[in-house]
Amino acid sequence: MFKDLQNMPDSAKEPFAGLAEAIQAPDIGVYCPGADCFIIDGDAVAEFGDRVLDVLSGPTYDIGTLLPRTSLSQDELARMVENRRYRLPDPVCAVHFECPYGGDVLREIMLLEQIGEKIGVTMFTSLADEWSLIPLTLMIDPENLPLEDQRGSADCFELDGFDVDVTDLEGLDDAMSVQTEFLHRVIEAIAPDKPRLH
Repeated sequence: MFKDLQNMPDSAKEPFAGLAEAIQAPDIGVYCPGADCFIIDGDAVAEFGDRVLDVLSGPTYDIGTLLPRTSLSQDELARMVENRRYRLPDPVCAVHFECPYGGDVLREIMLLEQIGEKIGVTMFTSLADEWSLIPLTLMIDPENLPLEDQRGSADCFELDGFDVDVTDLEGLDDAMSVQTEFLHRVIEAIAPDKPRLH
């Protein structure tokens, strides 16, 4: 289901409002699979928080549940790129979805930005209403899709103000591959000209 936050009741806005409250508190963790994370510039992190709040006050979408280890086929990705649908409906937006995680439900909010033809994504995850930031930005260029390895990941960069010390490269690559798969499905769900359910 596709929803525009601005047309939803207050109860449906909760994931975005909950993240905004956690940032303002501040009450948010920093976590990266396969790496240790450190804040090295508090001012840069504060500026990042302000930018996140700006994004959360703009276009936001809830796409429901995404199952783990399911992805768009290479053919579907290729058609999206060929039809110029691998892009965002807004220059910047936030997307919420849920994913089963063992006996729990993982909630995730992706902050997405259209940068020319490329798309950048920053990720926040939540278990038991505790939000954490993955202090990395994935950057994907549709010209490189479909990836040769369907389990491949997009390019990855540290956020300003953070240091990410990789301790398990395979674990980090696997986690970012999962996020890249989620990103494909998120973009497919909110792509321009996609039929909307409000």
